[in-house]
Amino acid sequence: MRLDLASRDSAFKQVTQQLRDRLLLVFGGQASHSTVPIQGSGTFAMEAALVTFTGRRDKVLVCINGIYGERIAKILAKSGINFEALRFPATLPIDVATIERMANLDEGFTHICFVHCETTTGIVNPVRSLVETGRRHGLVTIVDAMSSFGGLPIDVEVDGIDILVSSGNKCIEAPAGVAFALISNRLLVGGVSHASSYCLDILDQWQNF
Repeated sequence: MRLDLASRDSAFKQVTQQLRDRLLLVFGGQASHSTVPIQGSGTFAMEAALVTFTGRRDKVLVCINGIYGERIAKILAKSGINFEALRFPATLPIDVATIERMANLDEGFTHICFVHCETTTGIVNPVRSLVETGRRHGLVTIVDAMSSFGGLPIDVEVDGIDILVSSGNKCIEAPAGVAFALISNRLLVGGVSHASSYCLDILDQWQNF
């Protein structure tokens, strides 16, 4: 931050690439995922992931047990994306069996979104079980890991997470203003962006990186 590096200089590009590589080195996914930094808070990156990888023909199952789960629903509502919110008490983890029943009842779901660790309460949701449930039903998983990434064990490849979103200023204790998403390469290579925003188009960001 003390150096004057222009964004198109080779030195700045090297710093950015090191950031992208090291996040994968620490939290898995070197062979399966790519890191896409997003300028702004964690909410910027979450909105970018949602509007890029969910479209008007999709239906998102949002699992909510706190304020940040509610924020996911608000972003989807403002973006005009079809979703159904399944709410649980803020004092309890998301119930996997209930999610399984919901997915069995409605085969129209294409994505599942949830918060790994709810910032407001510290409740930790069973990420691996939720992802496995989503995978069995062919759902793309989008995980908010703002308060867990760097503090709790998580591996995007081992856990099978399609999209993990976090920010540098929580457990990593980096300066605020840079968020990121770890995204499965299968969603990036040959993928189609649904984003109507220029700045929050993660696929476009990745292609330019």
